[in-house]
Amino acid sequence: MNIAGSEFVSINPSQDSLRWYSPDASYNLTDYLIKAKDVKEINVADASIIPGDGKVVIEKSTYIRTLVDAKVVANTSTRYHTMMNSTINITSRKNYSGSGDYEYVDQLKVKHLLRLTQIGVDTSYQTFANGDIPDSLNFMLSPNIQYKGRLSIQASRQSPFFRGFARANHNCTALRQNWFGFAAEIDPKGVNVPVRSPLNENGEKLYSSILFGKDSANVYATFMSAKRSASDQEIVSAEGLLSYDNWSKGFRLMPPPDETGKKEKESKDAPEKPFNAGNAFAGDDVNCAFRVEGNINLVPTLVSLKPKLLELQNSIRYRIHCILI
Repeated sequence: MNIAGSEFVSINPSQDSLRWYSPDASYNLTDYLIKAKDVKEINVADASIIPGDGKVVIEKSTYIRTLVDAKVVANTSTRYHTMMNSTINITSRKNYSGSGDYEYVDQLKVKHLLRLTQIGVDTSYQTFANGDIPDSLNFMLSPNIQYKGRLSIQASRQSPFFRGFARANHNCTALRQNWFGFAAEIDPKGVNVPVRSPLNENGEKLYSSILFGKDSANVYATFMSAKRSASDQEIVSAEGLLSYDNWSKGFRLMPPPDETGKKEKESKDAPEKPFNAGNAFAGDDVNCAFRVEGNINLVPTLVSLKPKLLELQNSIRYRIHCILI
């Protein structure tokens, strides 16, 4: 940033030589105010604070009047995070606090402003921020994946941290849409929401599976939804990273990268992995068709099979492609 003008340096010891530049400033001997204009930025801790109207007013006690409609960029090295419409109080060269709107740019490059009720500096002089995203905001992490809950920012971390509930807003009317809890950093450019033993808001277990209904002897599909009956048997099931592909109009539930393309050396004492480890789930949101690939959990009524692919479409017809052992 091209900064010109006179340098203003605080001699108040508690402000630790707080400084900034202004090309146009005046000092009033009546009210003892320094009024500066065209202030491009004030560097505080690890952040660049840009006054909304470029004006800074210093009172007799070296108190800096609250900045309104300011912009905060943190940190000054990486510039990962931007807070707009901010109300900021600067107390020293290493400390500031306030509130503002976080600029979240999704994978379609659409900007969302998310309210941060707390912006501040931690004990390591790094900017942090917290806010809450209500259900009423209808905020989408990515197309068709909605979120509500806590939002946290750490200036040194590239991705924001979300602790709350996500929901796959699919178009399959036969399946209920459920909120499920998670806590993770999410990269806005490529949203992958972790799904591990997901529970809805009532603590009910959710599944993305093909199941065998013991009471009805039917095979049916679930996608982030509950079983019809607690006794129904999972034939093939998936967990992992949930994403939505806007091009194919489909959801994906894929194993994390460290579980794919890697053969681990198994010891006899290693804990047994869940049967759905490494499984993958795909859902066509246009036709309400589901496909699950991976390990099968055979129910007593089925022949011992080694599957390659199991597909269920429209909850009416399904195909099981498998190799006899």
